[in-house]
Amino acid sequence: VRFFGAVFFVFAACWAALAFMNTWNDYRHHRDVLARGEYRAVEGVVENFRPLAAHGRGVESFEVKGVRFQYAPQALSPGFNRAAAQGGPIANGVYVRIAYAGLAILRLEIGKR
Repeated sequence: VRFFGAVFFVFAACWAALAFMNTWNDYRHHRDVLARGEYRAVEGVVENFRPLAAHGRGVESFEVKGVRFQYAPQALSPGFNRAAAQGGPIANGVYVRIAYAGLAILRLEIGKR
């Protein structure tokens, strides 16, 4: 029983360390992209908002001026991924300014025109 517990502990510690390093590297990369200005931006009204399914799995998606965004709140991601059901600010008709690179929302600003 002790051997199994020790093996499980080592496995769990290694998995946690790898998950942290991966997330930290993604965060650092996106932070550097923002600092260097190597991102795209779009500003406008949220359209075609599709909230997360009632069971809480899958993706939430929306468009701003034809640019489609999607995110999964259960995913470990350094970008924005807070679903509306979890208090996220995205909804149809909301005015936003988004800085993004690839599929990651690096900065989300909510405001008025």
